[in-house]
Amino acid sequence: MNNVSFRQANRRYLRVFLPVMVLYGILCFAGPYYLASLDAPATWLFATLAVINALPIVVVFWVMARFLRETDEYTRRNQSEALLTGGAITLSITFFWGFLEQYQVIPKWEYVSVMMLVVPTFFACYGIAAFYQARQRGDSLSCETD
Repeated sequence: MNNVSFRQANRRYLRVFLPVMVLYGILCFAGPYYLASLDAPATWLFATLAVINALPIVVVFWVMARFLRETDEYTRRNQSEALLTGGAITLSITFFWGFLEQYQVIPKWEYVSVMMLVVPTFFACYGIAAFYQARQRGDSLSCETD
C-alpha cells in the first residue's frame, strides 16, 4: 500500500480514469461504425473489437482498486459503500430491464446493446451514491482535501 495523500491518490485516479473513459466512449461508437463500413467482416474482427471495447473498463476497475489501496481507512470505507450502493442499483435496474424485455413489456433495442449502458449506469449510480452518502455524513464534497 502506498502512503499518499487523498489529493495525490485522487489526482492519480483522475489522470487515468478520465482519458480511459473518453477512449471507451469513442470505441463504443467507432467499433460498430467501422464494422458497418465493411461488406462482410469476419467473426474474428467482431471478437477483436469486442475485447478492445472491454479493455478500458478493466483499466478503470484496476485504477479504482489502486485508489482504494492508496487511501486511508475512512475514505476506503466511504468509497466501498458508494461502490456497493452503485452496484446494487445498477444490478437492480439491469434485472428489471432484462425481465421487462423477456416478458415483452418493452421492446429490445435493435441497434444498441443495452449491456453497453451498464458501465455508464454503474458509474452514474456510484457517483450519486457517493455524493448522497457524503452529504448524509456532512463531509466536504471537495476533492482537494488531504
